[in-house]
Amino acid sequence: MPHSVPPAAPLPEEDLRTLYLVGREGVRVKREGASVAVTVPGRAQQRVPARRVGRVIIFGDVTLPVSALTLFSERGVPITFIDARGRTRGILVHPNPPEDPRGQGWFRSLRADEVSRRQVRRLFAAHRRRLQLGALAAIGSPMLAYAKARGMRENDYQEWLRAAVRPDTPREPIAVIRRSLRTLLLNWCGRALTAARIDGRVGLVDPHRPLGLAEEIANTLYPICDPVWVRLFRKKDAIRHFVTEGLEWAISPRHSRWFIAPYERQGPRLQKAFDHLLRDLLTLPWDIPYGRHA
Repeated sequence: MPHSVPPAAPLPEEDLRTLYLVGREGVRVKREGASVAVTVPGRAQQRVPARRVGRVIIFGDVTLPVSALTLFSERGVPITFIDARGRTRGILVHPNPPEDPRGQGWFRSLRADEVSRRQVRRLFAAHRRRLQLGALAAIGSPMLAYAKARGMRENDYQEWLRAAVRPDTPREPIAVIRRSLRTLLLNWCGRALTAARIDGRVGLVDPHRPLGLAEEIANTLYPICDPVWVRLFRKKDAIRHFVTEGLEWAISPRHSRWFIAPYERQGPRLQKAFDHLLRDLLTLPWDIPYGRHA
């Protein structure tokens, strides 16, 4: 009697990788069985097993065949498009919600009660402020002690970040990189919510916003990414390259050490902060008129 071969177990979330595709002439992507083959002019073809990909980020124009889209969509892998100015052109495939989502009734109760939504807003704000203090510490801001002792407004935080980069840095490159980081983080949060069996499509604060919960969590966790762009624009060479060559320079494989690699290194911190925030959301101590979750 023949023995059946069990399917390969899914990799842990921390072992999954992000596939970055940069739009340039001659880039080709095709499906080869359970993998995709990426060909870049002047480089050897790279074969990437789909089971090792947790996210796909596409900068610029890259032709992606339907067979490759299907391969990723079947695995719940989000595919995000970013234009040359760092703006999100769209999330073509977003992870499907889990069949048995955690906390579904609990989140429904929170959304239905305005008092509870205010508590959630305060929870998000408290986590964001804690991460902002961590960002100020990471960049060595002289305003950290003041912020701890006296507090800070959002405008104060943004001004202190801007003061931490080289004074000759144009505003537009900073805006482009920050928009790109926000899109990368939104993609990350969508995948993290799916891995945690949470439906990230409907927000807690704004239930009518597309990808609402993923966006709300991304906004809360974003200060973890602030040191990435601050450190980038402390380097004179980075400013020169970015001004003359644009976003494609920053995310090209040859120059990944400037932007992509520092962002990827935030993965463990993002996961830790995400787990902390999710744990607080699922164990809110306040009385909800529609009952506690199971």
